[in-house]
Amino acid sequence: MTSGGILETVATVIGSGTAGAGVTAWFNRRQVKAAAGKTEAEGGMVDAEAARIIADTAVVLVAPLRSQVEALTSRVAVLESENRNTKSLLKIALDHIEELHEWIRDNVPGRRPPRRPTALPR
Repeated sequence: MTSGGILETVATVIGSGTAGAGVTAWFNRRQVKAAAGKTEAEGGMVDAEAARIIADTAVVLVAPLRSQVEALTSRVAVLESENRNTKSLLKIALDHIEELHEWIRDNVPGRRPPRRPTALPR
């Protein structure tokens, strides 16, 4: 075989390997794209189903919670009002006790009013 024949044979072997690899890569790329499209479509369906389930669950859970929050809000308003009234009455009672202590000091000689409890603020 001459050097030209050898070169021709080597070129044929190299060329056919390159062409085969190119054709194989092209087929593989098509298969990967098809699989990716199928997976993406299935993933979209799963995502839509999950979103629907989450929305349904939220509706079921939020409605009772909303009514509980409204009930608790009105209860807090009632308790705050009662607390203000109680504090007001206690302030009136403490002021009256202070006035009685002063009256005892001023009008009952030789008698001292009881000491103020240390827990009471001045």
